[in-house]
Amino acid sequence: MVCPTCKAIAAVLDAAGVPKGAAKSIGKYAGDKIEKPVKRRAKSAWNKYVKNPKNQIKWKTGAKKGLLNLKAMARAYKKKRR
Repeated sequence: MVCPTCKAIAAVLDAAGVPKGAAKSIGKYAGDKIEKPVKRRAKSAWNKYVKNPKNQIKWKTGAKKGLLNLKAMARAYKKKRR
């Protein structure tokens, strides 16, 4: 379903004689949905801490070898924040 705003823009472009493929400002073709830029949520201090490779503690043996040890990382994070 096309939004009413897109239909209005498409009608104006048709009246002006602009080809549908040239209307890049309203989408790939006239009448397409206009996507609004998504505002990203700011990362928390914990997310920034986990992302940093210097802070990453990984399992060295066992089934979880190579994966992050989040329990140990949480302990280190809490100690660092004191």
